[in-house]
Amino acid sequence: TNHIVFLYIHSVDYFFGRQIVVLNIKVGYQSMEVENIIDIKRKNFKDIIDYIRFREKWQKKDISSDLGLSFATVSSMINDMMEIGMVKEGVSSEKSVGRAPKNFTFVPDRFLTIVINIYKQGVVRFTAINLKREIIAVEDFSYDIEDDTELFIEQLTAFYYEYLDKYQFSSDIVIGIGIVTRGMYESSTGRIVGTFISLFQDKPIGRMLSKRINKLVWIGNDADFAAYESAFCQKTDNLIYLYCDEGLGLGVVNNGKALTGANGYTAELSHAPFGELGVECPYCHHKDCLQNDLERAGFLSKYYHRSVRPSEVTAEMWDSFVQQVVLGQPEAVKVVTDNAHILGRVYALLVGVLRPDNTVLGGIPEPIYRIMRPVIEEKMNSRELQKHFISLLYDPDYNHTVAMGAAETVYSHWRPDLDALKSQNEKSQMIVQ
Repeated sequence: TNHIVFLYIHSVDYFFGRQIVVLNIKVGYQSMEVENIIDIKRKNFKDIIDYIRFREKWQKKDISSDLGLSFATVSSMINDMMEIGMVKEGVSSEKSVGRAPKNFTFVPDRFLTIVINIYKQGVVRFTAINLKREIIAVEDFSYDIEDDTELFIEQLTAFYYEYLDKYQFSSDIVIGIGIVTRGMYESSTGRIVGTFISLFQDKPIGRMLSKRINKLVWIGNDADFAAYESAFCQKTDNLIYLYCDEGLGLGVVNNGKALTGANGYTAELSHAPFGELGVECPYCHHKDCLQNDLERAGFLSKYYHRSVRPSEVTAEMWDSFVQQVVLGQPEAVKVVTDNAHILGRVYALLVGVLRPDNTVLGGIPEPIYRIMRPVIEEKMNSRELQKHFISLLYDPDYNHTVAMGAAETVYSHWRPDLDALKSQNEKSQMIVQ
């Protein structure tokens, strides 16, 4: 026969092997597609990385037994991984007659993901995260470009290489780039839509940057990344994430996938007609948009009994308000409580439709969350009998959560070629010599 048929049966179920695709999140282990022997080798390599990336030490026999791979395959790959610097040999503590099995440890800094957060006007944040989900370096860059997207991409490219140079990262160790945006991402065209930053509106930012730096780039909505990361950490396939700070964001993981609509549009809540403030929305020009009440300007408008535009809000104004909440100032507490009732109705609606295991609130300071939590939990759980009490969890560091969600997205798309990495390593050593 001229055809060879490969039958490959493999079953693994463990926490950190989850997959995410841009705006189509899959929470739960999903193997790489296997079409030929090259795919099998890459899949085995990625499965081994998944297995060792969070373990302090391990042995080849552990991988062989737990992943159902032959010891010869595992041994060969681990030796190759040692050659390229992904694995190092440790000292075994076992006492036995003859040769003692060796312990090995993973070198997580051998490869990095770079997350670029562009959701804030005028600032981009670069975050390097290693394969063990540890943040290595964070750097902010400022720009003053308002209407020239090509110029912005040119400057962003310069920021990228400046960032690598500053922290002495080789471009070869970057497995991919994750871009965080506050706008919706249209997967059919690769364009950002519905963003308040006009520079990015209807532009394929990811593709534009990818051409400049020759790296694969994944792009997604900040709240979607936050929801994915929260679901990942809570080990659930059903979770609702709401962000309240400079704007309002909604991310939903439902039955293991991100909640999306036609063309990959993500869930949107900012302009839902549940607001009570009565100020005109600067984007859609209605007066009952939910975001108007729940962003920082909404809290301050209610506190000062006048319209406070988002552009007027300063860090000092917001910190002063939060301090009044901490001190228990009645008017400040009332504002928070009133907004908690609005959020409680929103969460109750979402819970009734989506049936999550958990809900999360991020972006707001913890003193505000502590006042809001009992109000929101009461409204979520009193409308109808739930199978369990649904808690409102708190995300103390939204930026960290979003960065981790984006980094795990990039990692899940990574299809490392061990032979190519060995060849690249050999070339690098020749250059050094």
